[in-house]
Amino acid sequence: MHAKSNVWLFTIIAFGFAWLFWVPEALIAQNIWAAPEGIRSYLSGPFNLAAWGPLLAALVATYLYQGKDGLTTLLKRGIIVRLGR
Repeated sequence: MHAKSNVWLFTIIAFGFAWLFWVPEALIAQNIWAAPEGIRSYLSGPFNLAAWGPLLAALVATYLYQGKDGLTTLLKRGIIVRLGR
């Protein structure tokens, strides 16, 4: 697969996942959808999952294009901290 395919897959997953949570929040804010109070408080609260879209997209795209080894490498790179030289 081409590198451009990776970018498109990442973009579609990242935006799609984020919009899954942001569109209902926008509909509620514009008084288009009268959602139950539990959904309203969740979507407007700090635990809204929309911000995790890019992370999810990176994990999925890496797994699809590089498999388990690529995913392991990505996660290791996110954890390793190098100080000094």
